[in-house]
Amino acid sequence: GDIWIVKLDEIGDKIWDKTLGGSDNDNANSILQTSDGGYIVAGDTYSNDGDISEAGGSSDIVLARLSSSGDLLQLRTLGSIGFETATSLVQRKDNNLLILGQSNALAITEGPMSNDVVLYYTLPNGALINSAQLYGEGLDEGNDLLLTEAGKVIVVGSTQSSSGDYPISLGDKDLFIAFWH
Repeated sequence: GDIWIVKLDEIGDKIWDKTLGGSDNDNANSILQTSDGGYIVAGDTYSNDGDISEAGGSSDIVLARLSSSGDLLQLRTLGSIGFETATSLVQRKDNNLLILGQSNALAITEGPMSNDVVLYYTLPNGALINSAQLYGEGLDEGNDLLLTEAGKVIVVGSTQSSSGDYPISLGDKDLFIAFWH
């Protein structure tokens, strides 16, 4: 399936719609309106054709920038040879983006069911500036993020790890809240 973005008016009538993707599975997980009235959509793609031309692995993060009228301005992927997905994004006051996601890029050393939480910091066009990870040997997922007025990042998610950045496990699956400065 493709990513389908629909803009509705205040009574629910369609203003415009846009589909993005390729021949494989493509998903949108987060959208925000930019200061210029356009939109940024974040999700993941398994495609390597159609609108997706720079796939790196089994799944990559996809970032699509749309105009206020729904025209595709830019599409970029972030990823490695492994599995990456985006679950949430926010735009900072400097217009740079924070993208919360998951990656199994370290699965070779951590085990095949390992999944790490990753916070990507990009320019407004999606070019990667930096990233930070929370590592563990199990399945770790970042679900949402919040940017405070002071510029701190709060991430909430779940973990099945009991090592690395998650040294204390209280059961099969634990909730975590992480603070980045």
